[in-house]
Amino acid sequence: MLNHGVWSAEKTAKGYYKYYNKEGIEWYDYFKAAGNQSIWYLVIDDGKIVLCEQNWAYAQCADLLVIGVDDIAPYTAGAGGTIYGCRVDLERGKILPPLPAALTAMQVRLWLLQNGKTDADVQAVIASLKSPLKEQAEIKWHYAATFDRDDPFIADIAETMGWSTEWLDNEWQAAVQII
Repeated sequence: MLNHGVWSAEKTAKGYYKYYNKEGIEWYDYFKAAGNQSIWYLVIDDGKIVLCEQNWAYAQCADLLVIGVDDIAPYTAGAGGTIYGCRVDLERGKILPPLPAALTAMQVRLWLLQNGKTDADVQAVIASLKSPLKEQAEIKWHYAATFDRDDPFIADIAETMGWSTEWLDNEWQAAVQII
């Protein structure tokens, strides 16, 4: 994977946009340079693939990360299909499957119990938060019907429990099987 960085946009007097990397190099000049081309171009927003193009000119997006991919062929099903929503592990150069959108409250509680955590453990995490996050977390914990993997509440619990993102991602996939 080739990390092309986050690009900024500047509107020209004629009303169209020009894109620049953090070094101030314009998009078309950057991709004309040797070594900047890839077979595929992925656009990443908040860790997830939102665009997959084979032509670098079509991957222009302001304030988003652009990744070039050569040795890993994105698994597309027409117009990008199944790759959208997938996450990218930049350190290992891997495209990861998307996480389930949400777990039910029951699945989360049973999964926590399987991992040796109780309601008291979660309550301790919530108690450690500052207002208004503390009150928001209490309401979520007691009344939410589902929990999204990307919810900051889940991130707070994971951090306090000492769980790595990778471990939690794998466990989240397993928790979907709980019925």
